[in-house]
Amino acid sequence: MESFIEQKNLLTPTQYGFRKAHSTQHAILNIVNAIQTHMNNRLLSCGIFSDLKMASDTVDHEILLQKLDHYGLCGIINIWYKNILQNKVHTAIEN
Repeated sequence: MESFIEQKNLLTPTQYGFRKAHSTQHAILNIVNAIQTHMNNRLLSCGIFSDLKMASDTVDHEILLQKLDHYGLCGIINIWYKNILQNKVHTAIEN
């Protein structure tokens, strides 16, 4: 799936997480460079940071599956994801 996403160029250049040769250090450098540029141009900068550790729990599963289908991840892989998402929901309910 990684190679499919990379080949289709589905991620923005600023997507640092969960990618080979990208890290949170790249994200930090990007932010620092932007702040320095703003300071040099006498502009203000503001940052909002949030921990999205459990973000997958807030995603509407139907919308996610539709987006996967839209980007070409359809058929068996879409069914596989649907099963994973449904099992995650059932496990959460049981606990």
